[in-house]
Formats: sequence, structure tokens, C-alpha cells
Amino acid sequence: MTYVPQQKTNLVIAAAAMPQTAPSGSANGRPAVTAQPQAPARPAPRWRRVRRRTLVLALVAAAVPVTVTAAVVELTGDPPPPQAPLPTLGVGPGGHVVPREALPALPTALGDAYARLGRPATADDRDNAVVRKAAAHARQFGLSPDQARVMATVNGHRVWLMPGNGFVCVGPQAIGDDAMDTGCETEAVARKYGVSVSDGDNIYGVLPDGVHQIEVTDDNGFHHVESVNDNVYVLPPVSATIRYRTATGDTVAFRVIA
Repeated sequence: MTYVPQQKTNLVIAAAAMPQTAPSGSANGRPAVTAQPQAPARPAPRWRRVRRRTLVLALVAAAVPVTVTAAVVELTGDPPPPQAPLPTLGVGPGGHVVPREALPALPTALGDAYARLGRPATADDRDNAVVRKAAAHARQFGLSPDQARVMATVNGHRVWLMPGNGFVCVGPQAIGDDAMDTGCETEAVARKYGVSVSDGDNIYGVLPDGVHQIEVTDDNGFHHVESVNDNVYVLPPVSATIRYRTATGDTVAFRVIA
């Protein structure tokens, strides 16, 4: 089984939430269920308009389908290993950021996975002040604004794919806005599972070339099929498990976190 971490950069560090097993031993042979007190619900924070951005990679743990965790997982029939937090990528000893220089050229493997990155820049691509701001604040990713490309424009947002030094980031920018939420993955993860981020209103994701449709199972149990246009998909802000089939017929599955 392959377990691959997913990171999310929305000013918070996601914590894995693993299911708890109820105690057993009832008179009818079924597990007894003990009611647990519920904490009062609080609305999720909204970061979309915040200007003081601190881009942080999430701590993640292994997960299984339809459980709310901050993890990407290739699904198989095997049980997951014991929960074990993974180190935060891009951060060194003591939690200090490890700066990375931008690469002078697009990595060949990344260009093979995302042909749009290797094409000449358009006027939209050159209008990249928000990407330059993100690169300045997220030095651990080594982002290259000149190599960033707008994959598609959806719901009034330009969806940027931003190559870095060993990383790839995605950012939906509302047209005319000078800030955006950013999600980053290692390059190896992005070439297979893509990269996604939630801005509180939607989940925006980018997948490699050749993926035109995904099957989505929301954590509330709703199963639906969505299209992928110009590498981009948009989902409601509900954590979910996504599956797609490769050209060879293999199934790739991973998690997105709202």
C-alpha cells in the first residue's frame, strides 16, 4: 500500500481524525454504543480575504476511505498502518523554513505530466503579481512565477499551477484580487495525484493531463461524477475521496480536504 501526504496551506495545520471503536459486550451480542458528549459546533474559519498570508504545510497521517483526515492515500484492500504523523515538508529542525531557489527550467517529468506548463506564457500568465507575492512568502517551495501558468478560469477565478523546486502549488485567484489561498504538494505527488486547495467556498484541484472525469465520494456519503476541464476540477467544500482511471486502466484514489 502506498501512503502519500497531502499538504494544505490555509493558515492552519490539519490534524488527522481517525475513527474510534465502540466498546463491545451487549446482551444481544452486538457492540454496545456509549453516547459521547458533543462539543458545540463552531463555524469554520474563513481565510479567503485575509491579506497577511502565512503559507504552512500540513501535518498529515494515514487514512482510509470516508474518514476525515488530512492525507492522500492510494486505496487498496489492505488495512492502513498505525497512525503516524509525517514531518512537515519544507521545514527544517526547530520548525525553521528551509529556503529554496527557484529552478531555472521546468523539470522534464513535470512538463510531461502538465503540458500547459511548457507552453509560452499568455497575457494572463504574465499578469502574475499575486504569484510573485506567494513565492516571496513561501520561500520553502522555491516557486517560479515566470513558469506559473493559468490552467483555467472557473467561477471568476484564475486557477494557477505554480512549479517550484521539488514542489508544485495551486492557487485560485479571484480576478482583480491581490491574495489567494495556496495548496502545495511535492512534485512526485502532483504528477500522480494532482494538487488541490479549498478557499472556503469551493475545492479547486488540478490533475495531470489525460484525466477527464473523476468519481467523488463525499464524507457525507454522497457519490457523484464530475468532469475535469483543462486539468481543473471544482467541488463543493466537503472533504471527499476521489478516484480516476489511468489510460492503462489502473485506479488512482486520493483524499481532498475542505
